[in-house]
Amino acid sequence: MMTTEREDGDRVVKRQSNIPQVEGRQNREAADNERLNDAAMTDAIAKLREGWSEDILPEIIGGDPNYHYCWLSTTNQSDPIYRRLRLGYVLVKADELPYLGEQNRVQSGEFAGCISINELILAKLPLPLYQTIMSINHYEKPMQEEELLRANMVSDEEDSSGQRLGKAYGAGIEKLGQRTRRPDFD
Repeated sequence: MMTTEREDGDRVVKRQSNIPQVEGRQNREAADNERLNDAAMTDAIAKLREGWSEDILPEIIGGDPNYHYCWLSTTNQSDPIYRRLRLGYVLVKADELPYLGEQNRVQSGEFAGCISINELILAKLPLPLYQTIMSINHYEKPMQEEELLRANMVSDEEDSSGQRLGKAYGAGIEKLGQRTRRPDFD
């Protein structure tokens, strides 16, 4: 145990370091903070899995089961509505979902008669087309990126002594670019 003294005005202040109680208290506080962070993370993940969010968008109830419904932004210049319509999206008319259409019907303009909340407009997409789009964007393209990463990280070249030249990092490199079962997007 080590004692240090210094004068602080009229008083002598003694500080002791390496006290087991202080170290234990710091460890306990760190553990408490970690538990709180873990609890907050667990709560956030549970809410995400439940579909909870602070969005103002209502759940689509009673829609056609052959379609996937989504909200599209009318203000996104990099993903305009007309591009989605070319892909096969269909804007939902207010009379298709009366419980939403009563208060959220666009009265005039380009999207008159459709369901809209703020700058978002409700659209639907046939399920087979939705599955294809999701598969391309969330399976095929990421797999191509992984294959490219793997190709750039591992070299097939050898040095003059026959040692393989490569710049593989980490144990997971072998799994990069390996095809897995294509997921079913709900």
